[in-house]
Amino acid sequence: HLEKEYNKNIRQNILQSASILLDEDRFLNKLAMECFDRVSSRSMGRDKLGLERAALSSQSPALRNRVIRIAIQKIKGDLRKVTAAHVQEVTQLFLQPKPDKRISLPDDMEAQCDRDKVWFYKILDVKGGEPIKREDLELKIPGESFMRSSQITFKTQVTGQVALDFSVEGPVKATFDFDQTGDQIRVRYFQPGDRFLPLGMQGTKKLKKFLIDEKIPQEQRIHIPILTTITGDIIWVYGLRISHSYRVTSETKRVLIIEGLTYPVAK
Repeated sequence: HLEKEYNKNIRQNILQSASILLDEDRFLNKLAMECFDRVSSRSMGRDKLGLERAALSSQSPALRNRVIRIAIQKIKGDLRKVTAAHVQEVTQLFLQPKPDKRISLPDDMEAQCDRDKVWFYKILDVKGGEPIKREDLELKIPGESFMRSSQITFKTQVTGQVALDFSVEGPVKATFDFDQTGDQIRVRYFQPGDRFLPLGMQGTKKLKKFLIDEKIPQEQRIHIPILTTITGDIIWVYGLRISHSYRVTSETKRVLIIEGLTYPVAK
């Protein structure tokens, strides 16, 4: 009917217009991704993403909205249930910032404004008044194991003490008495009630108190990997301190070396 009444080429014109719109959409997506790469950053643990408020506020609304959608998708995994209204609410955090103001997003996500950035993150489980991250990884010994939530690959090996070079130890590399730890080492995150015996101390200490004393900001504490034995004893607060109980001594016969690498293990 439209072809007869208005334009016999209307079908072809619609297809051509759709093709042009698709090309423009791809171009805008490319610009948005480039902008996202410039203004985004990850916090410790990589499950909290920030966008520079001033830099993104200066962008056009069309580009800014696309960058916001990219940020949501990076954390959420998809854009299901995310509406234009959600994007507009987040936009107000950029244009009219109020410190600590939060916006609820679908599937247990939030966006929160601070002085310089708008942060996107998943709301974590809460147990005993403390936020909890849920992931439990058993390390391959020897071998490499990738912890997805922290984006850390844990590399392990067992050696004799005679061949050990203690100069290799550092914040992300540590040594343990393998006959004390056993061959089943797990990696998880902070849990309320955690205690351990920090290297060089006489008695056990609450992990929360230890992290406070180490001046670790509260928002970072739940992202620090905790390595334990199969029975749950903490052997290493990753990047900070090993347990005195599992240290290498003059009587150690076999040494377990664990190193954290920031590239994913190849599958």
